Amino acid sequence: MTHAAAAGAQTAPEPIRYTLSFPAPQTHYVEVTATVPTGRRADVDLMMAVWTPGSYLVREYARNVEGVTAAGPDGRALDVDKSKKNHWRIATGGVPSITLKYRVYCREMSVRTNWVESDFAMINGAPTFITLADLAPRGCRIRLLWGERDDSAFRPAKLLIGEIQEAVPGLDVHRVPKAGHWSAYENAPEVNRLLLEFFGSGAEENPE
Repeated sequence: MTHAAAAGAQTAPEPIRYTLSFPAPQTHYVEVTATVPTGRRADVDLMMAVWTPGSYLVREYARNVEGVTAAGPDGRALDVDKSKKNHWRIATGGVPSITLKYRVYCREMSVRTNWVESDFAMINGAPTFITLADLAPRGCRIRLLWGERDDSAFRPAKLLIGEIQEAVPGLDVHRVPKAGHWSAYENAPEVNRLLLEFFGSGAEENPE
């Protein structure tokens, strides 16, 4: 009982905050800025996934990452060492957080990769976000967009969504009208509206 109480009293890890920008989308790049908490460690190990949920082949996403830089809160550049093919070690000097910047080439159209062009972008998590390699659980807000026509008798949408809701407490579910499995294509205006609403509402929130 004492152990459980102590564990519950521990402070949840600080979130990592990402900002994506597309200053020149015709070049097929997304630029990523991440504010990463360090816990005031002298150095931190960062990583990018090599596979994505639902597709477990090794994809080597880090091959599309370019121009990784890091800076402290005062803007001073920090040393970045690519310690493995998908790992980067940052010498923090003990600062509480670092600003990580990099860009990702996005020119493969699939449900497990990224695509960016002049008037459209499709971004997946695994090939985009560099994160802390400590694998500490961090809270996050999740909005699930599911096309109204994305259904089957074999695995009904209601059943699948229910299973996800059981696994993810507080899941924010929206059914996208006039859309099936590729809702980002089939009803892009509604998907964009829901995404912008979601990201805008969470700008100042701390996930639990």
